[in-house]
Amino acid sequence: MEQDPVLSSFLKYKEFTVNKKYIIAVLVAFLVLCVFSILGAPPRHFPRETVVSILKGETLRTVAQKLETGNYIRFPSLFEFAISIGGSERQLVSGDYFIDTSMSVFSLANIFTHKENRLDPIRVTLPEGMTVREIAEKADKELPSFDSEEFMKLAQGTEGYLFPDTYFFFRTADAEEVFSVLSQAFKKQTAELKDKISASGHTLSEIIIMASLIEKEAGKDEERGIISGILWKRIVQRIPLQVDAPFSYLLGKSSSELTTKDLAVDSLYNTYKYRGLPPKPIGNPGLASIHASLEPIASPYFFYLHGSDGTIHYAKTFEEHKRNKALYLK
Repeated sequence: MEQDPVLSSFLKYKEFTVNKKYIIAVLVAFLVLCVFSILGAPPRHFPRETVVSILKGETLRTVAQKLETGNYIRFPSLFEFAISIGGSERQLVSGDYFIDTSMSVFSLANIFTHKENRLDPIRVTLPEGMTVREIAEKADKELPSFDSEEFMKLAQGTEGYLFPDTYFFFRTADAEEVFSVLSQAFKKQTAELKDKISASGHTLSEIIIMASLIEKEAGKDEERGIISGILWKRIVQRIPLQVDAPFSYLLGKSSSELTTKDLAVDSLYNTYKYRGLPPKPIGNPGLASIHASLEPIASPYFFYLHGSDGTIHYAKTFEEHKRNKALYLK
């Protein structure tokens, strides 16, 4: 059956119209891709083999502006768009990222949302009792961007008030960041003890100084409370503390290395010569020692010593203490 010429013309026109729209759509899509490709191309002087840090809590806009400042991208709004097109599930993941070569905006967006090229945080363990200088020395060895001298300046006068713990830092963590993290951790821990400190009848400073002594004097957790009770009792009865720990802080010597001349040194840290607590903490105590300082255990003892094998020996009188010295210090 012969097709109607009018109908045939209409069908050809419709087919042409559909093909034309398809071609236009393809061309538009191609042009859009070209524009995005041009605008999203890396800047001319893209910094290769560098580390970009996405900090926890940073907003998308802040990160985009940081990337623009660092010459990683040219148009922050395009980076924001590249992140947002994935929906609410596509979010920036904090961390350090190694950027080894030039990348487009879209490649960077993919890296920062899928943890590609992400560097693992560095684990830094700071044992209880470490001094500020010891913290600085350890962090300097383990964190590539850390400056020990800058840390010592920031931490001046804060001995005892930096919380020892295990921390995870990005490779870019500097002295200011480490100091801030340790200071905030101390404030958080002691804020929870505010009522106990107030009820103890001692100031925060006194509690921390005593805790720093306990940290060095106690060999085991179960000794902390009893040692705390002995030391506070000696202070109340105006008996010199006669502990060796401050000499390690003052002279860098252990108990076995101390001489008669050392014990006679004229310093407020000399607890044989001056009664009461030393003027400042001798290290940064952990939570167990702070609790022991707040919760001393009553006992009949006035003296204690650790034998050559590390076992603690208590004494009620000085004569008994002298016998313990003769028996257990070999």
